[in-house]
Amino acid sequence: MNTDAIFELLQTAVAIFYKRDKKLLEIGGLERTCASRIAGYLQRLLDIYGYDNDCLSVDCEYGKATDNSGKELIKYLGCNNAYAASDEKKGRVFPDIIVHTRGTHENNMLVIELKGYWHNDDDWTHDENKLKIFTNKIAPSENLRTYFNYKQGIFIALGKNMGHFVRFKNGQQIGDVAGVTDLFNKRGTL
Repeated sequence: MNTDAIFELLQTAVAIFYKRDKKLLEIGGLERTCASRIAGYLQRLLDIYGYDNDCLSVDCEYGKATDNSGKELIKYLGCNNAYAASDEKKGRVFPDIIVHTRGTHENNMLVIELKGYWHNDDDWTHDENKLKIFTNKIAPSENLRTYFNYKQGIFIALGKNMGHFVRFKNGQQIGDVAGVTDLFNKRGTL
């Protein structure tokens, strides 16, 4: 299994979303609703193309982790670090969509954040920072790598007629497409 192949299936899932769920975009639908629709299409494509043999699951708003003993932990981002703990409340993170194998951190394939063109808040940068941390090989805190360890991060800007993708690997944007800040600045014309 390869993150580039899964990214291609994600692009197909987003294209299906635009074909079947355009009304959500026209009304400026909730981010969670858009994410759940895309996640459903992606799960179906993974199953069709045989990735179900790898036990890959596509989950929305998934913010949990477990330690080696099976104790449930929750993923957090603080001001200057990221961590998994059992008792913190502030800074808890729920990635919009993840592709992973449940119950292990060895197979965290993709972490996906998305924003719609109607979304005016400047938290697009916050999503970009999350993707950099989720994919960074050098962990900002000692227990982070085990729990995040995503092979690739994808930011999707939902435009009026198509999705725009920014990819992250090893804590950095990859490819020569427009960055998240550029997309935020152009969101009215996407």
